[in-house]
Amino acid sequence: MESPESFCCLSIIILAVLIYLIQRISDAEEKKKKDSTTSRSAGTNRDQSYPLNPYSMQSSQRPGGHLETSTIQPSPRTAHPALRSTQPDPHTPQTSQQAQPTIQRLPTATPPPSAVYPAPIWSPPDPDPAQTPQRVQPTTQRLPTPTTPAVDMPAYTPTTISRQTTSIFKASPTLSLSSLPNIKDLHDALTGEALDLSRNLFQCNKCKVFYFAENYEILKEINRSKCVACGSTNIQSASETSKTSSTSVFNPSAVTLENYKQYAGKVVTFVGRVVLIRESQKWPGNFSVMFENESWVNGFKIFINSKYLDRLGGKDFINSLANKIVTVRGLIVKDATFGYQIVVTDKHMILAVE
Repeated sequence: MESPESFCCLSIIILAVLIYLIQRISDAEEKKKKDSTTSRSAGTNRDQSYPLNPYSMQSSQRPGGHLETSTIQPSPRTAHPALRSTQPDPHTPQTSQQAQPTIQRLPTATPPPSAVYPAPIWSPPDPDPAQTPQRVQPTTQRLPTPTTPAVDMPAYTPTTISRQTTSIFKASPTLSLSSLPNIKDLHDALTGEALDLSRNLFQCNKCKVFYFAENYEILKEINRSKCVACGSTNIQSASETSKTSSTSVFNPSAVTLENYKQYAGKVVTFVGRVVLIRESQKWPGNFSVMFENESWVNGFKIFINSKYLDRLGGKDFINSLANKIVTVRGLIVKDATFGYQIVVTDKHMILAVE
């Protein structure tokens, strides 16, 4: 590891080198500035070295080619009257003749040399403006029309046979009124009982199935007023004149122990063996006909409410279903307390017992 003294010396050397380099750079820039200033001043002096008035130059300094003009140069005694002496010059003989003037030709002044400009750089001439091509009108040459010999056409004679026209469009098939079900041939969507027109009816406005009035009240209680066929709550009172459609015939789906949980809220048919029958100790008259040997909550079952017990044939009929294969039609409900169950409210919903 280096000592602090060596590190300090190294730093001083580096600093000295940097100062030297900076000094050299500044000297070079200053020299460059002096050279540029000297060159500009030299050009100015060169322009000023030539006097503006060539007549102020000596004869030896005047450039050649100047025009000479005639001037009168008087004698030294008459050149400047202010310097003229009042005393006569003893060395000059007195004569009455005047000195003859001498004629000297001055050189013709020439203008200073003009600035020299570089020759202009050649540039290509401007291209000709784009010309819009003239549209050539095609010439149409008419061929001579061939002449055909006249042919005698037979006279048109109307016939009584009408022509049949064909179309590429085919009309979509429509249901005839005779194919629609009659209201008296339909069944209650919940219980499957044939409709009785003398009783109060309700109809789903979406799928057009029908309910007896008392069964619609059951839907309000156990299925939140939802239709067992489509799930709609738009159910209104119906009459014998109510319209029907092909969907007015409701055929429930058949389910098994493997898939019944998928049909909660729907009327289905189920076939299974009754393994156990339980009556509620807390609410006597409520029965569960078990299809699985499980608890009341966990097993799949037929649930019978005590208020519908008489419509199903009473306790004796319910107990007679033990160990038998039962075909049942009912509404699958997932109860928060008792789990999945088929709700049966009428004896018509027990379709078969074996």
